[in-house]
Amino acid sequence: QYIQLGQRETPPNSRNHNCQITLANGDALSGELKSLSDGKLTLSTWYGGELQLKQTALKTLVPGFTALKDLYQGPKSVREWTFYDSSSGQYLKALA
Repeated sequence: QYIQLGQRETPPNSRNHNCQITLANGDALSGELKSLSDGKLTLSTWYGGELQLKQTALKTLVPGFTALKDLYQGPKSVREWTFYDSSSGQYLKALA
């Protein structure tokens, strides 16, 4: 399950990070990978400063990650959807 918070204004010190970390518990963090040595990963973030994580707490590490921005949003209402009926090969504007 995910919790989605409402949109807020991005702080002026925010920036895109180049590394995505997924922890063993499923939580995800993004930041600048500073080092991975002696069983610890050091990640620099705009939101939490420099974080040190035990290597055993990591599930995945994706270097070169760039957070995606929405390219498209919508439709917001089911009335705006277009449906495809594969049996007739027709696009339907609304559900029958």
